[in-house]
Amino acid sequence: MAHFSLSFSAAQTDYPLVARQAEKKIVLTRYLVAVDNDSIDVNWNIGFGSSTMTSPVAGHPNLPSGLHVAETFTPQSAPGGALGEALLLTCTVPTGGTVQVSGSYEIHDFTRKGNG
Repeated sequence: MAHFSLSFSAAQTDYPLVARQAEKKIVLTRYLVAVDNDSIDVNWNIGFGSSTMTSPVAGHPNLPSGLHVAETFTPQSAPGGALGEALLLTCTVPTGGTVQVSGSYEIHDFTRKGNG
């Protein structure tokens, strides 16, 4: 299992949290999105796509400052992108502060038969 942890003070559009890899599928196992106390409310989405998010899996239209959203998925319910898709973030400007995004994911390799 691999992890990501990033902090943003500007708006992001289709920012790759996990870069796309040919013949591989990214499966999101958990995420946490937090807006610090100094920020204004933030609209955000996490999802999958080649370069533009086409499959959002989580989001909030107006996450208030000082709060967070977190989710852990079971193996049966973990969202995954299509082969070669990246895990992407889109969010509005956290004016006056930052938005922190962290999570865990797995890479399923389909270049060898029987793996995935």
